[in-house]
Amino acid sequence: MPLLSANDLATIRGVLERVTDTACTVKPRTITATSQAGHTPTWGAGTTTVCRINPGSTASKSEQGGRMVTKMRWTIALPYDTSVSAGDRIVVGSQTFTVIGFPDDQSFLAEIVAICEEVN
Repeated sequence: MPLLSANDLATIRGVLERVTDTACTVKPRTITATSQAGHTPTWGAGTTTVCRINPGSTASKSEQGGRMVTKMRWTIALPYDTSVSAGDRIVVGSQTFTVIGFPDDQSFLAEIVAICEEVN
């Protein structure tokens, strides 16, 4: 027998939907070949949905232009049936985020939690 019944999961999803009330747009990434044998990412118009955004407690460091840059990681929770993949962008108001991955410990799908970095 599963740990959660279908009814239990529906109840949890309903509660999460009530606290997930910030409008956002999920823009899918497409990779297009260039005439110089390279690749260019573009992002489509996207789908409007709701989300809950939380500043993360971790940051990533990388070198850009010869200097170290620290980017804060954010988590963005989306409804469980949202189509979202790594590399997609999520626009919340005037902020744009790139999805860099998803937690490994999502044992049941009550919502999708995306780990993101803000696009400068």
